[in-house]
Amino acid sequence: DFLSRGFKEPDSEAGLFHTHMWVLTPPKAPVPFLVPQICHSKGPYDLRMKADKALWGLHRLRDMGIAGMRSADDLTNPFKDEVIESLKDVLYNPRKATEAARMQRLIEEVLECCDGRAKKQLALLLKHSASLQGRTNGLHH
Repeated sequence: DFLSRGFKEPDSEAGLFHTHMWVLTPPKAPVPFLVPQICHSKGPYDLRMKADKALWGLHRLRDMGIAGMRSADDLTNPFKDEVIESLKDVLYNPRKATEAARMQRLIEEVLECCDGRAKKQLALLLKHSASLQGRTNGLHH
């Protein structure tokens, strides 16, 4: 869940409802009553995220561990230095090859959703990580 800013949903709700609640009852028990305040009719979280390019980009950034993103502006404005450094730590570390490959895939997805300085920063990180990965792979052959 995240409180979004600048989307069509009221009260910053565009990024909410990722949490699930499981009600476990015996098989023959009647369906439990849930008060309307804890239910919503917005549909599955992932489908709502995919329906809006900016929300999807924010969702994938959060999957990358960048939790402070909340608005479409975060997909154009430059990332903070500490965010870039944390991404470099994963992407440029040969000991984190599996995690780096996952991060590269996420960055490729986010590049489709962002623009401006943010896009340039991510594209540069991806380019450098790919060239480093090529050099590392060449050492093992």
